[in-house]
Amino acid sequence: MANVSEKIGNTELARLFYYKTVHEDPLLDKGWLAITSFYIKQEDYVKAKEYITKAINIEEENLFYWEKSALIHEALGLVEDAEVAYQKMVDLGDCELKTWLNWSTLVIKKGDLHSAIQILQQALEFYPNNADILYKIAGSHMALNQTIKTKEYLVKALSVNTKKVATFKLDFPQFKNNTWINNIIIEYSNSSK
Repeated sequence: MANVSEKIGNTELARLFYYKTVHEDPLLDKGWLAITSFYIKQEDYVKAKEYITKAINIEEENLFYWEKSALIHEALGLVEDAEVAYQKMVDLGDCELKTWLNWSTLVIKKGDLHSAIQILQQALEFYPNNADILYKIAGSHMALNQTIKTKEYLVKALSVNTKKVATFKLDFPQFKNNTWINNIIIEYSNSSK
């Protein structure tokens, strides 16, 4: 009933149905998850955080709950909590590319480039020739002024996919007009033809 009420736009009735569900069976983690999803749709991340915490407390080994937790904590700007959620996802066996990329992006935004590189190196074990990962590693090394490593990973990334260089420039806009990076891109593009 809650889902139907939500679909027809009666969010107050939907909320009441969700609360009734968890009131009748407070150990039903799926009820807490439904309320969490409801509040995420409403962009009320404070409430969503409250309810995903309850779901996790009931079933701590549920990967999907940790994924929601990461999303919620990121939306609230709680970076450390989001990092914990990503780490837990990986510990539970999540090896999806988006998990690695989202986690590393969060850590890069935080300014912890060494940790970002470590996360991305782990990701390379599962996706050894992924251009997105390679470009992020190159950008992270560049931000650390590690020219040799930057060039190494930039060339690897270019050899995998030259079109993704646009994403690299979006992810690391501070290097968009960097002469030596652009020279490598041009040089590699010309030599690969």
